[in-house]
Order: sequence, then structure tokens, then C-alpha cells
Amino acid sequence: SEPADAGRDPCKHTACKCRTWRGVSNCTSTPPVAKPSQCSCSAGGAGGTGGAASPEQRASATCLASVLNAQWQALAPPCQRLLCAAPVPRDAPKGKPIFEYSDEALQVNILALLRYAGKAACDTVTGGDDLSTSLLQLAGACCREGQLACLFSVSVLAQNEARARTHIMPVFGDICQAAFAHVQAGRSEHDLVSFLELISSLAASLGDELFRSAQLETLLRLCAMALAVAETDILKPVLAFLLKLVMWRSPALTPQVVQEIIQPVLLNFHKWPRILGAQIFKLFSAFIERHEAIFVPLAASPSLPCVAGLPPGERAIAQKAFQG
Repeated sequence: SEPADAGRDPCKHTACKCRTWRGVSNCTSTPPVAKPSQCSCSAGGAGGTGGAASPEQRASATCLASVLNAQWQALAPPCQRLLCAAPVPRDAPKGKPIFEYSDEALQVNILALLRYAGKAACDTVTGGDDLSTSLLQLAGACCREGQLACLFSVSVLAQNEARARTHIMPVFGDICQAAFAHVQAGRSEHDLVSFLELISSLAASLGDELFRSAQLETLLRLCAMALAVAETDILKPVLAFLLKLVMWRSPALTPQVVQEIIQPVLLNFHKWPRILGAQIFKLFSAFIERHEAIFVPLAASPSLPCVAGLPPGERAIAQKAFQG
């Protein structure tokens, strides 16, 4: 049933629109309620304008880019030191500025500034190339020290196709290596959220150019690891990336690659939060529409965890649902 606050402003309340795919998912996770300070769909989160920038936005972005370019040499070193000095709070990469003095507020405010810088680099009339280069240099330096949080600002930059192609892709291999090293070191999966947001943005802006890159194998391995974690913040950008990939008619999407995408999804989707029901439905629909010959035999396997745990009578129903 709909929660009492359904339909309100999504920046403050997350309306539950749960749908289970074919009725197989049995996860009972409660949908999270976003805090006002974590909204990323407005200017505060620098999450994009939803279209071309207006003249006023371009003027504002040009002014900000001019100031940041002029002061970057002074700003970048202390920002890097503060971000890498301690673990960044979980919600900091998307957090709005905090008007108080504390170690946490410093990190949140730096990350907010970097998001604004990424947005300004996309919309500015002049100085965008310099600001993009500076932002990538800072992000790369932080990644080399194991701090991936600033990649969320790079995901904002990636929403611009030209910036994604010219500035991000040449260093994307190094970013992927940093993310993979993070996982191999046994660090928190939630620290990957900024990286996952980046690949989701790149998939939307570049499509096949990303999918044909040498990093696809690494991306699929990282996605497979992320799919095993039942957290909305981690799963949402991964599902968006995979949906773009499986719907794209790319030569990179060989039958082996498609199988490597489908298997971890089938092994884990029944554990995911129900709030992701719509995204799960879209992904499964894409599997059927584009890759039915590979998907149906895998989905009909009686050894799948989502099927094996059901009573015998319901097991047959679930298998028929997958095949239908």
C-alpha cells in the first residue's frame, strides 16, 4: 500500500511505488526517506538542470568558473588534504553545504563545491576546459590515496557529452583501477557509490563509446560485486548502467558478456529493496526483449536462490512466470 506521505515533494519524501517482478521478490526492506540535506535533484545537489542551461544559468556558471579557475591553485591542495585525512561520511558526496564548523562539515562543503564546479564546467561559456581539467586532476589525486568520494562531482561533469569524451575518458582507466583496488583492499562497498554514479552518467552520455572501451570487463566485475549488496544507493546506478548496456545494440555485447550480466542479477535480485521494483522490472524486460534466448534458460533454472527457497508448489509457478 502507498505510504501516508506518498506524492509529496520527492526531495523530502520517497513515495513507495514498489512492484515485484512476476511476484517472485520477497524483500521487505523499508524504503528510505531522504533527508533534506541529501537532495541531489535540485541545484543544491548539482544534479543537472534536466535540459539545456538557461542564459541566466550560463551567466552564473561562467562567473563561478572564472572565480574557481583563478583560485584553483590555492584551493586544490587543502581540499585534497581534508578529503583524504579521514573517512568521508556516508551521505557527504550528495550533501548540501553545512553552515557550521566541524570536520564533517568541511568535507561535506568541499564535496558540494566540487559538484558546483562540475556543473559550472558543463554550463559555462568560457573556462570550462580549464575547470574540467583541474577537477579531474584533483579527483585523480584523491583516488590515488583511496578516496573516491569526489568522483560524484565527476559524474556531474559526465552529464555533458563533450566533457565526458574529452576530459573523463582519457583518464577513465586510472579511475577504474582505483575503484577496483578499493574493492580488493576490502574497504566499504558504499564508498563505491560515487564511482557507480559516474559510470551511470557516462553510459547515458556516451553509450557505445563507453561500452567498447577497454574498461568494460572491469566495470562488469565491479557491477557484479555491487549487485550482491542489498542497498538502494549502490544498486540504483548499477541497474541504470546495466539497463543502458543491455538495450544498446553494441558489438561489445557478446553472448558471453550478456550471460555475465544476467547471472549476478538473477542470483541477487530477490534480496534487493522493494523500492527498486520498477528498475528491476525494466531490466528484466530488457533481458527478454533483447536477449531472450540467453535469459530464459538461465531464469528457468531450479537452482536459482529465488526459486530454490520456495515451497514446491510455488516453485513451479515461479518458473512458469520466468518463462512466460
